[in-house]
Amino acid sequence: MPQKIPTRASAVLFEPIRAGALQLDNRIVMAPLTRSRAGPGLVPGSLAAEYYRQRAYAGLIVSEATQVSAQAQGYADTPGCYTPAQVAVWRCETDAVHANGGTIVVQLWHRRRVSHTRFQQCGEVPVGPSAIQARIKTFIGDRNKGEGATADVPSRDDIPRISARDNTALNPMMDAATVYVGGAHSYTDYPMLEQTTELVTALETATE
Repeated sequence: MPQKIPTRASAVLFEPIRAGALQLDNRIVMAPLTRSRAGPGLVPGSLAAEYYRQRAYAGLIVSEATQVSAQAQGYADTPGCYTPAQVAVWRCETDAVHANGGTIVVQLWHRRRVSHTRFQQCGEVPVGPSAIQARIKTFIGDRNKGEGATADVPSRDDIPRISARDNTALNPMMDAATVYVGGAHSYTDYPMLEQTTELVTALETATE
Protein backbone atom coordinates (compact mmCIF):
# COMPACT_ATOMS: atom_id res chain seq x y z
CA MET A 1 0.00 0.00 0.00
CA PRO A 2 1.47 3.39 -0.94
CA GLN A 3 2.51 5.53 1.99
CA LYS A 4 0.90 8.95 2.35
CA ILE A 5 3.40 11.76 2.62
CA PRO A 6 2.12 14.61 4.81
CA THR A 7 1.95 17.91 2.99
CA ARG A 8 2.86 21.25 4.47
CA ALA A 9 -0.80 22.28 4.40
CA SER A 10 -1.95 19.29 6.46
CA ALA A 11 0.87 19.84 8.95
CA VAL A 12 -0.03 23.52 9.40
CA LEU A 13 -3.61 22.53 10.24
CA PHE A 14 -2.43 21.08 13.54
CA GLU A 15 -0.12 23.94 14.47
CA PRO A 16 -1.10 26.43 17.19
CA ILE A 17 -2.32 29.87 16.17
CA ARG A 18 -3.32 33.05 17.91
CA ALA A 19 -6.67 34.59 16.89
CA GLY A 20 -7.05 37.93 18.59
CA ALA A 21 -7.22 37.27 22.32
CA LEU A 22 -7.57 33.50 21.82
CA GLN A 23 -4.60 31.15 21.78
CA LEU A 24 -5.71 28.03 19.89
CA ASP A 25 -4.03 24.62 20.03
CA ASN A 26 -4.69 24.00 16.33
CA ARG A 27 -6.42 25.57 13.33
CA ILE A 28 -9.46 23.32 13.24
CA VAL A 29 -12.68 25.26 13.82
CA MET A 30 -16.02 23.61 14.56
CA ALA A 31 -18.58 25.74 12.73
CA PRO A 32 -21.82 26.75 14.49
CA LEU A 33 -24.80 24.44 14.09
CA THR A 34 -28.37 25.51 14.86
CA ARG A 35 -29.53 22.48 16.80
CA SER A 36 -33.01 23.53 18.09
CA ARG A 37 -32.69 21.28 21.14
CA ALA A 38 -33.24 23.68 24.02
CA GLY A 39 -35.52 22.58 26.84
CA PRO A 40 -38.20 24.41 28.83
CA GLY A 41 -37.39 28.08 29.29
CA LEU A 42 -35.10 27.79 26.25
CA VAL A 43 -32.36 26.49 28.53
CA PRO A 44 -29.70 24.48 26.66
CA GLY A 45 -30.47 20.76 26.74
CA SER A 46 -29.03 18.39 29.33
CA LEU A 47 -26.69 16.73 26.82
CA ALA A 48 -25.26 19.99 25.46
CA ALA A 49 -22.27 20.12 27.81
CA GLU A 50 -21.25 16.58 26.82
CA TYR A 51 -21.85 17.37 23.14
CA TYR A 52 -19.37 20.24 23.22
CA ARG A 53 -16.94 18.53 25.61
CA GLN A 54 -16.54 15.62 23.18
CA ARG A 55 -15.46 18.08 20.49
CA ALA A 56 -12.94 19.99 22.56
CA TYR A 57 -10.10 18.64 20.38
CA ALA A 58 -10.94 21.32 17.80
CA GLY A 59 -8.86 24.45 18.09
CA LEU A 60 -12.03 26.51 18.38
CA ILE A 61 -15.70 25.62 18.84
CA VAL A 62 -18.30 28.14 17.73
CA SER A 63 -21.51 27.23 19.54
CA GLU A 64 -25.02 26.97 18.19
CA ALA A 65 -26.90 30.23 17.63
CA THR A 66 -28.07 31.70 20.93
CA GLN A 67 -30.55 34.55 21.16
CA VAL A 68 -29.65 37.60 23.22
CA SER A 69 -33.22 38.27 24.35
CA ALA A 70 -36.71 36.81 24.16
CA GLN A 71 -37.41 39.11 21.22
CA ALA A 72 -34.35 37.84 19.35
CA GLN A 73 -35.66 34.29 18.86
CA GLY A 74 -36.43 33.21 15.31
CA TYR A 75 -36.35 29.40 15.33
CA ALA A 76 -38.17 27.00 17.61
CA ASP A 77 -36.23 25.57 20.57
CA THR A 78 -33.02 27.58 20.15
CA PRO A 79 -31.33 28.40 23.46
CA GLY A 80 -31.11 31.82 25.03
CA CYS A 81 -28.48 33.48 27.18
CA TYR A 82 -30.52 36.18 28.91
CA THR A 83 -31.97 34.45 31.99
CA PRO A 84 -30.04 33.20 35.05
CA ALA A 85 -31.01 29.59 34.30
CA GLN A 86 -29.75 29.83 30.71
CA VAL A 87 -26.48 31.49 31.72
CA ALA A 88 -25.87 28.87 34.44
CA VAL A 89 -26.08 26.04 31.91
CA TRP A 90 -23.88 27.87 29.40
CA ARG A 91 -21.30 28.31 32.16
CA CYS A 92 -21.34 24.53 32.73
CA GLU A 93 -20.93 23.92 29.01
CA THR A 94 -17.98 26.26 28.58
CA ASP A 95 -16.37 24.92 31.77
CA ALA A 96 -16.68 21.38 30.38
CA VAL A 97 -14.88 22.37 27.18
CA HIS A 98 -12.15 24.24 29.05
CA ALA A 99 -11.63 21.29 31.41
CA ASN A 100 -11.00 19.12 28.37
CA GLY A 101 -8.42 21.54 26.99
CA GLY A 102 -10.66 23.21 24.42
CA THR A 103 -11.72 26.74 23.50
CA ILE A 104 -15.33 27.72 22.84
CA VAL A 105 -17.14 30.93 21.95
CA VAL A 106 -20.90 31.31 22.22
CA GLN A 107 -22.50 32.60 19.03
CA LEU A 108 -24.97 35.37 19.74
CA TRP A 109 -27.76 36.27 17.37
CA HIS A 110 -30.86 38.36 16.93
CA ARG A 111 -33.12 37.15 14.14
CA ARG A 112 -34.74 40.54 13.57
CA ARG A 113 -37.04 40.33 10.52
CA VAL A 114 -36.13 36.67 9.98
CA SER A 115 -38.37 35.79 12.90
CA HIS A 116 -42.03 34.98 13.38
CA THR A 117 -44.83 36.49 15.42
CA ARG A 118 -45.13 33.14 17.26
CA PHE A 119 -41.89 33.92 19.08
CA GLN A 120 -42.74 37.52 19.98
CA GLN A 121 -44.51 38.66 23.12
CA CYS A 122 -48.28 38.89 22.53
CA GLY A 123 -47.76 38.02 18.87
CA GLU A 124 -46.03 41.32 18.12
CA VAL A 125 -44.06 41.91 14.93
CA PRO A 126 -40.26 41.59 15.32
CA VAL A 127 -38.18 44.74 14.97
CA GLY A 128 -35.81 45.52 12.11
CA PRO A 129 -34.23 48.54 10.40
CA SER A 130 -36.76 48.57 7.56
CA ALA A 131 -40.32 47.35 6.99
CA ILE A 132 -39.32 44.66 4.51
CA GLN A 133 -40.48 41.07 4.70
CA ALA A 134 -37.74 38.48 4.66
CA ARG A 135 -38.12 36.18 1.68
CA ILE A 136 -37.38 33.14 3.78
CA LYS A 137 -39.28 30.72 5.97
CA THR A 138 -38.36 30.05 9.56
CA PHE A 139 -38.75 26.84 11.59
CA ILE A 140 -41.61 27.32 14.06
CA GLY A 141 -41.80 23.79 15.49
CA ASP A 142 -43.56 20.51 14.80
CA ARG A 143 -41.73 20.27 11.47
CA ASN A 144 -43.55 23.38 10.29
CA LYS A 145 -42.17 26.55 8.77
CA GLY A 146 -43.66 30.04 8.79
CA GLU A 147 -43.15 33.04 6.59
CA GLY A 148 -40.71 35.68 7.78
CA ALA A 149 -42.33 38.80 9.19
CA THR A 150 -42.40 42.32 7.86
CA ALA A 151 -40.31 44.07 10.48
CA ASP A 152 -41.54 46.83 12.73
CA VAL A 153 -39.15 49.78 12.40
CA PRO A 154 -38.27 51.20 15.84
CA SER A 155 -38.40 54.93 16.41
CA ARG A 156 -35.38 56.88 17.58
CA ASP A 157 -36.83 56.83 21.07
CA ASP A 158 -37.22 53.05 20.94
CA ILE A 159 -33.62 52.31 19.97
CA PRO A 160 -31.92 53.20 23.29
CA ARG A 161 -34.55 51.15 25.15
CA ILE A 162 -34.00 48.09 22.96
CA SER A 163 -30.23 48.46 23.22
CA ALA A 164 -30.33 48.80 27.00
CA ARG A 165 -32.58 45.73 27.31
CA ASP A 166 -30.24 43.55 25.26
CA ASN A 167 -27.10 44.88 26.96
CA THR A 168 -28.56 44.24 30.41
CA ALA A 169 -29.42 40.68 29.44
CA LEU A 170 -25.96 40.08 27.99
CA ASN A 171 -23.85 41.25 30.91
CA PRO A 172 -24.13 37.98 32.90
CA MET A 173 -23.39 35.96 29.75
CA MET A 174 -20.24 37.96 29.08
CA ASP A 175 -19.02 36.84 32.51
CA ALA A 176 -19.83 33.20 31.75
CA ALA A 177 -18.33 32.83 28.27
CA THR A 178 -16.41 34.36 25.42
CA VAL A 179 -18.93 35.43 22.81
CA TYR A 180 -19.07 35.83 19.03
CA VAL A 181 -21.70 37.89 17.19
CA GLY A 182 -23.32 36.05 14.29
CA GLY A 183 -24.28 38.65 11.67
CA ALA A 184 -25.14 36.90 8.41
CA HIS A 185 -28.45 36.14 6.66
CA SER A 186 -30.26 39.29 7.89
CA TYR A 187 -29.45 38.50 11.55
CA THR A 188 -28.14 40.90 14.20
CA ASP A 189 -26.32 43.83 12.54
CA TYR A 190 -26.36 42.55 8.95
CA PRO A 191 -29.58 44.34 7.86
CA MET A 192 -28.06 47.67 8.87
CA LEU A 193 -25.06 47.06 6.61
CA GLU A 194 -26.98 45.79 3.58
CA GLN A 195 -28.33 48.40 1.16
CA THR A 196 -31.36 46.30 0.18
CA THR A 197 -32.66 46.19 3.76
CA GLU A 198 -31.35 49.43 5.28
CA LEU A 199 -33.79 51.94 3.79
CA VAL A 200 -34.30 54.26 6.76
CA THR A 201 -31.98 56.59 8.65
CA ALA A 202 -33.28 56.14 12.20
CA LEU A 203 -30.59 53.66 13.21
CA GLU A 204 -27.87 55.62 11.44
CA THR A 205 -28.65 58.83 13.23
CA ALA A 206 -29.41 57.39 16.66
CA THR A 207 -25.76 57.40 17.66
CA GLU A 208 -24.82 60.79 16.19
